[in-house]
This record gives sequence, structure tokens and C-alpha cells, in this order.
Amino acid sequence: MISISGGFGWLTLFEGINNISESWFLTGWIEGNTFLSLYALPLFSLSLLMLLATFLLILKAFEEDRMDYSAYAGIVCLFLIFTHFFDALVVYPVLVAYILVRYFVSKDLAELWKEAGHFGILFLLSCPAALYDLWASMVNPVFHEHAWKGAITLSPAMIWFLGGLGFVGILAVAGVILVLFDATQAEKMFWRRAFLVVWLLSVPFLIYLPISFQRRLVEGVHVPAAILATLGFFWLIKKLNLNMKVLTALLIIMVIPNSLYVLHKDMAYLKANSASRSMAGFLDRKVYEGMKWLEKNTKREDIIFCDYETGNYIPAVSGNTVFIGHSPQTIDFENKWAASRAFFNEATDDNLRSRILKASGAKYVFYGFKEASLGRFDPFSAPYLKQVYNDGEAAIYEVGF
Repeated sequence: MISISGGFGWLTLFEGINNISESWFLTGWIEGNTFLSLYALPLFSLSLLMLLATFLLILKAFEEDRMDYSAYAGIVCLFLIFTHFFDALVVYPVLVAYILVRYFVSKDLAELWKEAGHFGILFLLSCPAALYDLWASMVNPVFHEHAWKGAITLSPAMIWFLGGLGFVGILAVAGVILVLFDATQAEKMFWRRAFLVVWLLSVPFLIYLPISFQRRLVEGVHVPAAILATLGFFWLIKKLNLNMKVLTALLIIMVIPNSLYVLHKDMAYLKANSASRSMAGFLDRKVYEGMKWLEKNTKREDIIFCDYETGNYIPAVSGNTVFIGHSPQTIDFENKWAASRAFFNEATDDNLRSRILKASGAKYVFYGFKEASLGRFDPFSAPYLKQVYNDGEAAIYEVGF
């Protein structure tokens, strides 16, 4: 359930509802679906792993009253927040809500203080990362652009969030009912399951906080939803005395279409764009070798002028600064993207092209298949560009004014 299930985004395949943005169904909300996190971005897989490890360790600290577990949880959470700063607003509120729920149910003040102490250890060890991220977003223009402008991800209406969970969300309701009303479960098991309920029910509030990255706070919620859905599914089968094998097969058929839809959509995109080639599918070997040439023959502070997709890779491969790259971390991205497209367009006046290049402060121009796709401008013909590398697929020009 955790690894393959998705929401109702696949419904956009049917005629009549194609005008509904599939992003509303969490098809593009990588944080809100485990399959997408594993499939798309190692960064999200890593942050999800650390998020789950943080919760697991602090719950062990609560259960066994061991400070080493809460310390480990705090250290993992420290690296989690350094990786994804917004996860601080998942970990802290969910744990506070869980501690308060435990107190309101048990009325045990001593237990409240014990758990508050463990949470305090986690908070003290991890909050330096949150404070650093906050400080950096205020004093560093790139971090500021990323945190408050580039990373704006507002949440849509609640109905679309529920649509993103799909049948998992529907079955999770049965799981919540089981946890709240099953008198036969042991107390330890109840509280373990109750944490999943608290996490799941906290997210509808978290994703509408008055912040610019609301949607990001769905990170990991698919995990408790899938576990509760599985509990609810088998509870219903047992309660209604239904055929387990048949219904389990039916469950897989119900929850897997969105994951298959994402795979189909991406394969279709790569096939349709095979002529122009996409860096999203692969990094061309000769383009990569050109970037490695930059690593060996240029200074790290030398700015490289290129298309934004190429600019996503150059800093990682060669260490150079680029004029334009990852959109949330490029200041004034839209204008720079327009300038980049204009530069490689053969219709652009050469005086304007020179002004763009001078304003960028670039030392080198990288020219691969992505740059060639923007127009028929030939950098070799420009008197202010000197070719210093060419392997047939990628060329590099030194700027000289």
C-alpha cells in the first residue's frame, strides 16, 4: 500500500474531466505520495527516510523512557531540517499534538512531563537547523528567494487533497474507526496506532497554515494513511466475513492505477520528445564530458552561460556557478530564462546578445543540444566568443570583450 498506491489523478485520462489539473490529485505532489518520492527524486526519498526515523525513535523514547532514543531522534531531525527545512513544521506540531492527546486521554501529568522532556531533547538538538535556515533565508539573497518566493506551493481545496489519497483515504477512515473503537487492542498497540491517526488528522490543518510552502507539509502523510487503510481493509474483511484473496487482489487493482498512469505519462513524454532529447530522462555522455572539462579547466567562481536545464547539472558536475539553473534557487528566474532563450535565438540582434552576456558576468558559454534547441544561433561566428572545447555534441566558448 505504501509503495504502490496513489490517488485519483488517473481519472484525468477520461474525456470530460481533462480540464481538471492533475496536480490537484497529488499526481505532482511528490511529498504526498511515497511512490512518487521513490520514483522521482532521491532528495525526497532521503527526507522521507529521516522523517520516519525521527518519529520511530521518539516514539521508542516515549515507550521505553530512554533519553538516548530521544537524542538519536533529535540528531536525525537536525539533518532532516537541514535537508528539508519545512519538515520542522511537520515534526514539531505532530509530536506536540500527540503528546497533548495522550495527556487528555490518560490525565497522567507525570507521563506528560516525561514525554515533554523527550520532546525537549529532540527540539533542542534539532532547532539549530531550523534557526539557521530562518537566519539564512533573511541574510542570503538566494536562500531568501528560494524560501519566500521560489518555493511558494500553496494548497488547493481540501477535496483535491482527499482525491490525492484516493481509495487509501477512504479505507483509512475504517482504520481510524478501528483504532478509536477497538476495545480488544493492547494499550501499547493502541498508542502506536493513535500516533498514525494524530499525524493523518493533523495534516489537513498544517497544509493551510499561513505560510508560502503549505503543500510541502503533506510530506510523509501517505505512510500513516496507507498503514491505517491496510488495518481498516483487513478489519472490514474479518468483520464482514469476506473472501480475503479476492478482495486483496481487488484492492491492488483499485490503488495502483495512479502509479501506472505516472509511468505511462513519463514514457509517453520521453518518446514524444525523443528527437529533441530531454535531460529529464538522461544526461548525454558527451554533454557530461563537456561539464567535466569545465571542472578541470576553469575556476569554480567562473560563471557559465547556458540553458536552465544544463544549468541544473553544471554546478553538481563541475562546481561552477551558472547564470541560470534550478528555478527556485535562481534569483529573478523568469527574466533570466527569457534572456537565455533570447541569446540562443538567431533572430536576436547581436548588440542585445552582447549586452545579455556582459550583464550575466559569464566567463564561458556552454553549447549543447539544449542550447541548440533554443534557436539556430552559431556561437562560433560570434567575434566575442572563442571556442575552447568541442567534442561534436557539446562545445564551450570563452567570453572575450
